[in-house]
Amino acid sequence: MPTRVRGHILPGMAVNGSSSRRIAGGDALARALLDAGGALTFDDLLAAAPDATPGDVAAWVGHALDEGLVWRTDEGFVVRARGRRLLTARRRSFERS
Repeated sequence: MPTRVRGHILPGMAVNGSSSRRIAGGDALARALLDAGGALTFDDLLAAAPDATPGDVAAWVGHALDEGLVWRTDEGFVVRARGRRLLTARRRSFERS
């Protein structure tokens, strides 16, 4: 991990583009939430990311809840406006690369 000084990465210290914290199926989960017309249940999310384990999906959803990207309703999980902006921007950046 690069050394940080006051929240900045020192010059010359490269950051690896892929994070070991990313789960298999994270992009599929984001896509499913963005494409959904309403709430998705946990089972819907599991089906959307067949390569992910239930633990992976739970961790991804937990992080998304903590970051304010999705919220939980009685029907399931719904992407919030902030999540829609961030997940859509991220998807566009991956499509360009």
